[in-house]
Amino acid sequence: MTVTPRSILRSPTLIVALMISAGIAILGLALFASAFWTSQSTGCRSTQSTPRVDPISPLRGGGCDHVLREHGSSLASWQHDDWVNLTACFERQDDHRRAVTAASHGLSYYPQSETLHNTRGYHLIVLEEYDQAVIDLRVALQAVTPTDGVMENNLAWAGLFASDRMTLSEARRHIYSSLNRGGSCEAYHTAMWVEYAIASRSSGTTRDNAIAAYNDVRAKYEPCTSRVDRGNRIIGFEVAGAGILDGEMHKLTMVQMFERNQIDEGFAPHRSDLVARSLGAMNIARTEVDLACADIAPVTAALPACRKALRAALCGR
Repeated sequence: MTVTPRSILRSPTLIVALMISAGIAILGLALFASAFWTSQSTGCRSTQSTPRVDPISPLRGGGCDHVLREHGSSLASWQHDDWVNLTACFERQDDHRRAVTAASHGLSYYPQSETLHNTRGYHLIVLEEYDQAVIDLRVALQAVTPTDGVMENNLAWAGLFASDRMTLSEARRHIYSSLNRGGSCEAYHTAMWVEYAIASRSSGTTRDNAIAAYNDVRAKYEPCTSRVDRGNRIIGFEVAGAGILDGEMHKLTMVQMFERNQIDEGFAPHRSDLVARSLGAMNIARTEVDLACADIAPVTAALPACRKALRAALCGR
């Protein structure tokens, strides 16, 4: 049956349906009116102005405001070198936190900047935020192809401290990739620590291979030990670490030779004066030994030897 206006009025069922439909329509109209007035009211409130946020306020007051004024507050107009110069300014101020912030700002505009990635990773390491350094430098390796070994060296070094986040096999892969891009004193030093960490936690062939690799890298590092005379504290820590490693690797070598029944009267123990030579550059007091070793030794197993070596050298100074 075709539904017409007349048949609707004569059918009780249709009348009920009509009443329900009318009720739904009235309810929908009420909801629409409520939403309309609410939106009008909200619209009025949204016209209020919000406070303007200074995007570079975290970078102010750190001794580099002259650089900020020179380039202006419109960050999108900054060139890549402007960000590099700003991070370098904070580095000269030893303001590592602002250096990280500046590098992060710069990377939001230049995400493939190897320099800014390296800068942020380095300053995170100085701040002893090793886990974050590992995270950021891993991301950096995905974003850029390194032109030198800095990025991978810093990643391996941070990974030695953040042992829960990076395995030694990964650290070894990164540091030898760094060396393949051109050996530096810092990279050789990191490689020595990686091989020591592997040797100290293993036995048999794995340990023997790590000892052999250490000796090879140590020979290449030898010319770097003369840098301690420059009086740089960071270099002093590095060379002192090499001296501590010499002693620790000597112990492991003696174990290796004992297992092979190779120790005889002709075996001369290795001696190193590197720790004593480094103390002048480090200029530390006896009360600072623990803090110094926290920077010198990225591998926990070497901390007791570091403390012992520094205290002995300080007593003889």
